[in-house]
Amino acid sequence: MNHSERIKRISELAGENSDLDSFSAERMEFSELLFRELRTVLNEVHGMNASLRFWKLIAEDHLLAEVLRKDNLREDVWSGNPEWFAVVNFSNFPTTREKIRNVGGHVYRFLRTRKVKAKIERQLKDCDEIYIGFNRLPVPEAKDKNAAIINRHYPFIFGKGKKKKREVLNKIANQYESRFLGNIMRRIPKIYVENFHKLYEAVELYNPKEKTFHVHLTDSLFETMMIAKYTEEGSKLIWYQHGCYYGEVVHKYRGYFEHSTGDLFRTWGYRDHEIDEPWSAYKLEAFKQKLRATSPKKSYELMICYSAIGGKKKKVKKATNYILKELDPARFKNILARPRPVNSRVSASKQFDFISDERVTVAPDGSSIAEQVSASAIVLQMRVPSTNFLECIYCDQPVIGLLDNDQPTEIIKPYYSFFLSAGILHRNIESAVEFLNKLDLEIWWDKVIKRIEYQEYKRTFVNSDLFN
Repeated sequence: MNHSERIKRISELAGENSDLDSFSAERMEFSELLFRELRTVLNEVHGMNASLRFWKLIAEDHLLAEVLRKDNLREDVWSGNPEWFAVVNFSNFPTTREKIRNVGGHVYRFLRTRKVKAKIERQLKDCDEIYIGFNRLPVPEAKDKNAAIINRHYPFIFGKGKKKKREVLNKIANQYESRFLGNIMRRIPKIYVENFHKLYEAVELYNPKEKTFHVHLTDSLFETMMIAKYTEEGSKLIWYQHGCYYGEVVHKYRGYFEHSTGDLFRTWGYRDHEIDEPWSAYKLEAFKQKLRATSPKKSYELMICYSAIGGKKKKVKKATNYILKELDPARFKNILARPRPVNSRVSASKQFDFISDERVTVAPDGSSIAEQVSASAIVLQMRVPSTNFLECIYCDQPVIGLLDNDQPTEIIKPYYSFFLSAGILHRNIESAVEFLNKLDLEIWWDKVIKRIEYQEYKRTFVNSDLFN
């Protein structure tokens, strides 16, 4: 595909009728094409010849933020003042208040972690196996003398920077016939244009060709620059699975991103891509350890574990009311409703203010899901795939769930069939409630966990070999 064809296709994918959901094939295609265009533009702005991987790692938060705003970006030529840092999770352009909150967050995190950078420098000098995003997780390999788990450092980079680079960028943006593409470029945050050199120079290189970066999750500009700059100079990048959907859904944005930037992707047991390596589930082991540390007392006959509500409150309310109306009150006298946390600005528990049933306790914000699972006889997942579903299976905690996956991979299909036949998964809430009302929990679960299919699923999707 030549440049003009790429521009045309990006504009088509940014159209009103396109589906850029995180689980659509169009989202993967759109992301790849836009990353390629961003690479061309940012290399020209900075006089560089950096790789596509480098710019993917650096500019991903900008792409994630702007995809949500694609409808606004198509309308008018944007002429505002670019943000200092990307402001994500908003479908509209961020308000002044949101921009201030974003900058304030960067200042706060910088002040809290400013002393960490010196330690990171020593670790990079002394060690070649660098672990990022593994804090509070059990990592047996990190005990090696040549390995280091790096704590987070958040840089705060401010100032006017190199204004001429913004002028170059705006000149390029004005050449696009596509209003969407022109606006995407104009809105690139200052940290990647005027102040990019400060971020780039904040990372020192120590024997990059000898380094391997093991990455669970990133949450800092310093981390992404460190990974990008080192891999550009020969370091190896290994991503690690950190949640659900991997291996279960054909199209998943995070899977696309990590497979297209990594040298290796370590899964929780399966292999579905050429760079996949079956590994063990650090996050699930951490959950298991928390579960062991809690009281074994069962305070609830049922825990209902919800996925993010978003704009689906009416649907969630209808399903919840059905559950509470149809569940046998003699068997289910104490029920825990566990909302999925959103962020520090949104109270997840308040979204369940419609529940008036005296049997129900709504889990408070910030409470421990491990403690709640431990206190529940059985967990009902309102949506599967679900990370907590995998946590329950890993710990052999009784669990059922509502299957919501219209693009299952070939490797998951046989296990879905088994789970549906065994009563672990259900196609609708009516089936799940009917099953719960008739269930002899101890007999059923004892039989389930002894089944060969169940054990094979555990080895394939929630492997624990490193911890046995």
